Amino acid sequence: MEGRDLPTTGAEWALPPGGETMLFQQLPGETDAITPTDVVQGGIGTCVTLAGLGAIASVSPETIRDAVRDNGDGTYTVTFHEQRMPGMIWDREWTTHEVTVDARAPVDESGNLLSAQAPYGETWPLIIEKAWAEYNGGYHRINGDSGSALLEAVTGHTASFHESIVDAAADQLPGSSPVLPSLETLGRWHDSGRAIITGVHNHMLYILDVDVESGTLTIGNPWGAQYTRTISYDEWKNGGEFRSLSVVSTDATDD
Repeated sequence: MEGRDLPTTGAEWALPPGGETMLFQQLPGETDAITPTDVVQGGIGTCVTLAGLGAIASVSPETIRDAVRDNGDGTYTVTFHEQRMPGMIWDREWTTHEVTVDARAPVDESGNLLSAQAPYGETWPLIIEKAWAEYNGGYHRINGDSGSALLEAVTGHTASFHESIVDAAADQLPGSSPVLPSLETLGRWHDSGRAIITGVHNHMLYILDVDVESGTLTIGNPWGAQYTRTISYDEWKNGGEFRSLSVVSTDATDD
């Protein structure tokens, strides 16, 4: 896929408002030009995609940087990975697909972005979200799964899915584990650079930090940094709100 195609939305399209835009931008106080706070969801329901991008950005900004390039002509090329099974189930191979898009995004009647926002003119979440929508056939097709597909597509590593025992008994997904991981396991995953997203009722969040000593998780929200919260592990596991978790490595040596 290549060019300036517009994924299906039924909306009008325009460049992000506010003047000059750039793919990456490091603001004062930020440790990198790519941070989870760059990810802000718009009016389209793409929390699964944006939670995945926030999770990856929190542990491996370089993975995001490697996934998208500025072509210097107003277009950007995003590289996605797909795992195929040409033979037996254990005979798997990864292929790559490039999707080229521009920075035009769906807007409402007042010109407000419906897609991922572009805070301070920074567009990498908008660009990757748009490319992922084009790759999948429209924005309406990128928000209905566990989030593992996006995690795998950006990182090129196999994701694992875990769900609560209650949900597993009702409708266990293929390849899932019907037990949410321990606090210590979450801590090891996070410290080793794994991106972790966690599902709640009709929304997807991501884990920003795991403090094993205090027994708490810091949960990011694609709605914006102001919705970040820290909760106890017990509240996350037993409170009934959180239903699932997907995790993927961002380290090429740890697949």
